[in-house]
Amino acid sequence: MKIIFALLTFISMPLFVIGQDILEVENNSDGIVFPRMSTQPQSPVQGQCFFNTTLKKLECFDGVNWVSTGPGVTGATGTPGSQGPKGDTGATGATGSQGPKGDKGDTGAPGIVTGGGGLACWDLNGNGTAEVATEDTNGDNVVDIFDCRGADGVAGATGATGAPGTQGPKGDSGATGATGATGPKGDTGPMGAPGIVTGGGLACWDLNGNGTAEVATEDTNGDNVVNIFDCRGANGATGATGATGANGATGATGPAGTANLPLLTAFPSNPDANRIYVIDASQNGPGLWWYSSGTGWVQL
Repeated sequence: MKIIFALLTFISMPLFVIGQDILEVENNSDGIVFPRMSTQPQSPVQGQCFFNTTLKKLECFDGVNWVSTGPGVTGATGTPGSQGPKGDTGATGATGSQGPKGDKGDTGAPGIVTGGGGLACWDLNGNGTAEVATEDTNGDNVVDIFDCRGADGVAGATGATGAPGTQGPKGDSGATGATGATGPKGDTGPMGAPGIVTGGGLACWDLNGNGTAEVATEDTNGDNVVNIFDCRGANGATGATGATGANGATGATGPAGTANLPLLTAFPSNPDANRIYVIDASQNGPGLWWYSSGTGWVQL
């Protein structure tokens, strides 16, 4: 076959023909190098193959079309589809808690007396005039129907106690209260018995070496007790300040901002690589799109 003879001219390694029209290449260190071209050759024959240096993949002619091996270049992102139908209305939410009581409204104007000369209930002297001094019985400085309220009736009998309601949910934990003031200092406890000196040595607090705890001269920390806490030496000198650490690495520069970007109504046919566009292609509001030469359009 033609492809066998073509390969034989490019390969310097052992070749074996196994059966009819079958080529086997035996080599454990090299591979076959196909012809490398940037474009498809003219007038190809069926079975002709070459490595396309533009697309970075192997192509073979099947007699009608060139067939590529390996992943191809990702095509441009298609236009977004139309918006789907509106979803069903969600279930009605639970009724909110009752709001606080509103402020008392302004007092309305006195009612109009009708009925052919009848008297308003608040008109105690029957002269048809609202007189605050004598007819404002509820003391709100206005004469109106609220002054017509009679005396309270006798209290009715107390009704039966209703069944207890279900326990409500546990309320949120209250805020932590402020820390209380420090209590007064307690009385000093009785002095402990002097320590027992053993082995002939002196206690560290026994400054005069007489084996007796003497508050007046041996209570070095001023707590009215002579014990091992009086044996503490003076504080050492403050150590030197450590060296300042190195500055951290500078962070990566963020992508370019969108200030003063024009609003496009369609995707541009020749977009600039690695650039952000403001596009309203579906008429559903503008969106930010980034064009990459490797992946195509990506919505941000």
